[in-house]
Amino acid sequence: ISKPYLIVSATFVAIFGIGYRSRLFGFISVIFLFPLIIQYGVHVSRQLLISTLFCFSFLKSDQVLSLKNFISSKREIVPQPIWPIRLIQIQLTMLYLTNAIAKSTTQHLNGEVLKGLSIMLPNFKVDLSNGYLDLGFIPIPIMIIGIATVISEYYLAIGFWIKKLRIFTAIFGVTFHIILKQVVDIGFLDYVAVFLYLSFLIPWEKNVYKADDCKS
Repeated sequence: ISKPYLIVSATFVAIFGIGYRSRLFGFISVIFLFPLIIQYGVHVSRQLLISTLFCFSFLKSDQVLSLKNFISSKREIVPQPIWPIRLIQIQLTMLYLTNAIAKSTTQHLNGEVLKGLSIMLPNFKVDLSNGYLDLGFIPIPIMIIGIATVISEYYLAIGFWIKKLRIFTAIFGVTFHIILKQVVDIGFLDYVAVFLYLSFLIPWEKNVYKADDCKS
């Protein structure tokens, strides 16, 4: 990745960030950032972020928070479609759901997969070859770890869609990722997943993004 490429890409993202013609510079940023998704190791987190930027670029986000609104008191609030936010929410759901489904096997639930991965993969921070996660004073059987992980990811895939549970689900999710980082390093994916919680926690429907007011 060349330095000029990074500078140009960062410039477009910065222009989008300050709210100048957000839709235009959002799409331009996506085009310039797209080649970054092929870099193995962080490709999943980059795919999530770039696709989120792509969805969000369909909205006129600059009409709420932008440099022009900070300078000028005149602003025109036009209702926006909710479907781009829904796509971001579905993306978060699919992240947890696909992981949960992939792990819903006998070998993973009984801990055998975790035992093997902890030996073979360098991103594992603990050795589970003895069948336990050693916390110093409480050795936890990896079968419990395997089952708890799958249940947690199924819950995170569903919990955000229940409004009364969103705050609890977000707290649960942050705790889940903090614990997960002590066991395995998955790059920036933890941070990206938690960042996407905002798609559920921000009350889009109560502000300018009203599905009933937009026909497109």
